[in-house]
Amino acid sequence: LDSSVFVFNPRAILEVTITPMAQSRLYWFGGVGLATVTLENTYTMTTQGTSDYGLSTFTEKGSQSGLSYELGVGYEYLFVDTTTMSIDLGYRMLSVTGFEADSDFTSFQGSVTEGTKLLNTDGSERSLSLGGIFAGVTFRFYFGEL
Repeated sequence: LDSSVFVFNPRAILEVTITPMAQSRLYWFGGVGLATVTLENTYTMTTQGTSDYGLSTFTEKGSQSGLSYELGVGYEYLFVDTTTMSIDLGYRMLSVTGFEADSDFTSFQGSVTEGTKLLNTDGSERSLSLGGIFAGVTFRFYFGEL
């Protein structure tokens, strides 16, 4: 099995300054976004696998959209001239359920047609939980008067 997941997640974030200082600030942030998650699983069958399951190598592709949310705290300070650096720590929530097939293929559950739900071997809908704690470093470039 060779598996890959790609996430495109444009989002809007609101920052609220907690403690303004001369050349730095501490802030809270919160955001929401609409994520499109694409998964691709390529099953490479051995001779024994082909014999046992009656399947040759196949690729399962699916996608689904879901809302993402994030909350956190950050510290921004003057790095050089018109550039600041911020360090963030937060928690992101992103769970996606109900992936739909992007093409026709034959899998362990039989024939799958484009647009139908991808299922696990127990018959439940395929889902991914991509949330968790994150940390980040950001450089911001300011143009014009500060």
